[in-house]
Amino acid sequence: MRATGTLGLRPASAPRLLLALAALLVFAGCATTLIAGYDEHVESAVLELQPAMDKFLTGAAMAPEDATFVSCKRFYADYAIKVRTTLMWARSHPKNEETVQQLELMLENVEALRSAHESAPLDPEACVVFRDLFNQGWTAILTLEMAKKRG
Repeated sequence: MRATGTLGLRPASAPRLLLALAALLVFAGCATTLIAGYDEHVESAVLELQPAMDKFLTGAAMAPEDATFVSCKRFYADYAIKVRTTLMWARSHPKNEETVQQLELMLENVEALRSAHESAPLDPEACVVFRDLFNQGWTAILTLEMAKKRG
């Protein structure tokens, strides 16, 4: 019969057990981060950009004759700058690919709206569709940031 230690283990297996326990303690203390943390700047930007686009498209739907492309060029430029600034901020944070992808999509949507408006006056029904699509996009980004905030 082989000798056993005080824990009922063979002397050769005790160091392995201690090594396994030490490894477990080390790995238990390590948290793996799969996504960037909550970003107040992104949340603030969304809460500024969403109502601005909603107001713009609601106004264009109500009074399309006042929403000529020429009269709206400044809005498109300023809005795109704000989206690009938020995108740059999001890109500066590691593991923030989901937010970056959503902001890139929003920038593409701004360009699509601008291009459509440049080629033809905005139809009131189209304004409602665009408004709903922008609201869905901003809601998705805000929902992601709120999920990050909850941890």
